Amino acid sequence: DAPNICTIGYGEHLETIKYENKSNGVLQNVTRGIEGTPRAWQAGTEVARFFTAYDHNAIIDDFIAHKAETATKAELQHIQNEVETKADKLYVDSTKRDKSVPIYLNDVSPEFLAAVEGGEGTSFNLLSIPRKSSVSVGKTDFVKILSDNLFDKNNVLSQTTIDPTLGHLIPNDTHCLSMYISAEPSQSYTYNRVQRVAYYTESYEFIGTKLISGSVETTLMTPENTGYIRVVVKENSTLNVAQVNKGDVLLPYDEYEIGIDKLKVSGKNIYDISIGKEDTTFIRESSTNIFNKFNVLEGKALSATTGEYVDNDIYSSSRDFIRVKPSTTYSSTPYCRYVLYDKDGSPVKSEYLTGGSEVLFRTFDTTESTAFVKFAYETSRLDVAQCNEGSTLLEYEPYNLEIDGIKLIGEKEQNNENSTSDDRFVVGNLNPGSYTAPIIPAKDLTTFTSDDIFALYDALVAAYPNYITKTICGQDSLGSNIYRYDFKPSDFERSSTAIAVPKMILCAGVHGNERAGVYNLYESMNQICKNWSSDETLEVLRWDVHYIVIPIVNVYGFTNNTKFNPNNVNIARNFPSGWVKIDDPMADNYGGTEPLSELETQCVDQVLQENTDAIYFGSYHNFFSDVHPHFFIWNAAATKLQLDIGKYFISKMSRKFKKDHTIFPQDETSYLGWANMGAPLGSEGRHASVAYGIQGGTFETCVQVMLESEPERYSSLALTLGTEAFINWLALNLQENVKFYNSL
Repeated sequence: DAPNICTIGYGEHLETIKYENKSNGVLQNVTRGIEGTPRAWQAGTEVARFFTAYDHNAIIDDFIAHKAETATKAELQHIQNEVETKADKLYVDSTKRDKSVPIYLNDVSPEFLAAVEGGEGTSFNLLSIPRKSSVSVGKTDFVKILSDNLFDKNNVLSQTTIDPTLGHLIPNDTHCLSMYISAEPSQSYTYNRVQRVAYYTESYEFIGTKLISGSVETTLMTPENTGYIRVVVKENSTLNVAQVNKGDVLLPYDEYEIGIDKLKVSGKNIYDISIGKEDTTFIRESSTNIFNKFNVLEGKALSATTGEYVDNDIYSSSRDFIRVKPSTTYSSTPYCRYVLYDKDGSPVKSEYLTGGSEVLFRTFDTTESTAFVKFAYETSRLDVAQCNEGSTLLEYEPYNLEIDGIKLIGEKEQNNENSTSDDRFVVGNLNPGSYTAPIIPAKDLTTFTSDDIFALYDALVAAYPNYITKTICGQDSLGSNIYRYDFKPSDFERSSTAIAVPKMILCAGVHGNERAGVYNLYESMNQICKNWSSDETLEVLRWDVHYIVIPIVNVYGFTNNTKFNPNNVNIARNFPSGWVKIDDPMADNYGGTEPLSELETQCVDQVLQENTDAIYFGSYHNFFSDVHPHFFIWNAAATKLQLDIGKYFISKMSRKFKKDHTIFPQDETSYLGWANMGAPLGSEGRHASVAYGIQGGTFETCVQVMLESEPERYSSLALTLGTEAFINWLALNLQENVKFYNSL
C-alpha cells in the first residue's frame, strides 16, 4: 500500500523509487533515485518490492531506538557499531579465512606443499585430481571440435532465453539457449537461424547481447574482451538447422562434432576427460601407425615453406600436430607431403614423398629440433595412408587408442551398425570368378529411353511378383520419378545364427550418358532371376541376398544423353563426403551450390540412411579408353577392403578373360583393368563408406572391347563381358564382405 518504495531492475544497477499513491496498478507522485541513479529503462522491465539498503538502515535505526530506552550512552554506541559492522556485506569474521584473498605457497605447511607437488612420502597429487566436470573441450589437448558448426543442438537449455540487459536466464516457451561456446576476441562469426547472441569474458562475466534476425545469416564481430558466446534459437522450428561458424562467410551446414584424437563423437559433449593422453598411464596409442585418417581436413594441402594449410582439392591434411621423436627415421606411404615442426609449432623441414609403380613407401628423418609432424596425403589414398617409426613400412593397421585396454578404433570401424554379436550372415558356397554369362545380343542403347529401362524391370516384377517389388524412391526437379526395385528372397526358416539376409544397394545412371552401366545392371539382375537354377553362383545370389536397385538415378541425364541433371550438376560430386565447392556452374565436376542440393542425391542418401545395415554399395558407371585398349574393368574403391578385393578381382578376371577370349593379351603380366582408391570426392560411393560405414565404391566397365576387329559401343561382347564381370564382382563382395561383417 502507498506510500511505499519499490525497485526497478536487478543486481548492482537497480534503482529504488518512492511513490505516494497507487491507483489501478499505476504508481503516482513518484520520487526517482532515492537509492541508485535514475536511468532510462526498457519497456517491460520488472518493478518489484525487494529488500533494499533503505530497509536495512530502517531496521538498524528501529533496533537502536528501542534499545536506547534502557541503554546507557556507552552501551548505545557499542550496539550501533556492532549492528552496523555485522550488517555490512563486507564484514569478515576474523575466525574465518577470507575467500577473496588467495593462498600463497608461503602460507602452507611443507607437508601440504609436498602433497600438491606429489613429493616423497605423499599418497596423492592434488594436481592429478581435477574437479569432476571441470574440464571443457577447449581445456584439453586431445578433445577437438571437428565440425565447422560450433553450435551443439543436443546440449541446450530448453525453454530458456537470456535477459538482454543483465544476462539473467529467463524462462521462455519457444526458445532454447546454448551452452558456453569458446570464442576469440575481435573475431568475425557468422550466425544462421539464431535469434540472439550473448558475449562473455574468459571469466564468464556477462558483456552484452546482440539481437539477430533469425531468418537470415548474420556476421558479427565479437567484443575485444570476449572469451565465450551463447546463442538463443527457436527450439521447435530452427534448432536442427541453427549454425555458428568462425569467419564472415556461412559455411555448408554440418552437425556439431567433437573427437578424442580420431574417435569422433557427434552431437555430444565430453565432460570427464581432464588431461592429455601423453600425461596418463591409462590412455595410450595401441598401433604403430601414427597417422589418423579420420582426423583430417579434406581439400587442404600443406605449404612447403610456412607449414600452413593451403586449398587443394586433391589432398587431405592432418588436422592436428602429431608428436614424433627428434633425430628418428620414419617410413610413410608415398604421394604425400610431410612438414616437421619444432616445439613452438614453427616449420623446420618439409619434403614431398613421391610414388611410383614400384614404390611402396618412403623414409624420412626428423631433425634434432623436431617435436611434431603433419601430413598431406592424396585424398584418394587416405584409406591406405600410413606412417610408422623405423626404416621399413610395417603391415597396415588403423591408428588406435586404448583406454585401460579398451581399443578406440576409427569411427567407421567402430560405429558400423551392420552387425551385432548375435547377427551372423550365412550364405551358400561361392566361387567368384567362375561364372560365365550367356551371349548377350548387341543393343543400340542410344535409342533407349528411361521408360524402356523401367519397362524391362517391370517385366521382371510381373514375372517374379513374390521376389521383386517396385516403389517410387523420389522425383527430380522436373517431376520425373526415380524408381526403386527390391529383389528380396521370400522369408523361410533360417538357422538361429543367421537372422538376417545380407543386403546390397546397387544403382546406375548417376551419369545419365553412361548407358552401358545402366543396361549391364539390368542384365545382371535378369540373369539372377532367370538362370539361377542352372548356375551355383546365380543360385546363391538369387536366394541369399536382398538387393535394393535404383536403375537410373539421373533420369534427365539418361533421357538427354548427358552426365548432368536438369540443374547442370554432376550428381557424382554432390554428396557431402568430401564435397568440393566449385564456383563455375559449367565445370565438368560442378557439384552444386551445396552438398545434397539436388533431389537425385537426396534420394540416394535417403536409401543409404534407411539401410545402413547393407554390406555393399555399388554404383555402376562405364568408361572409354583407347590409351589402354586391353583395359575393360575399373574398380574405384572407397575403402581399403574394397581396394584389396578389387586387386584380386582384376587379377582373377584377367586370367578368365584371357582364357575365354584370345583377342586379349596372352602373356602373364598384362592385366585387363585396374583397381585404386579412386572413389571421387563428393561421390556416392565415398559417401556410402564415409557417412554410413558401408563397403563399396564405383564399379566401371568399358563401353566397348577395344581389341575387337571392329570395336563398337554396346557390342555383344562388351555387354556380355560387362554382365559377366559384374555378377562375379557381386559374388566376390558377398563372400568377402560377409566375412568382414561377421568378424565385427
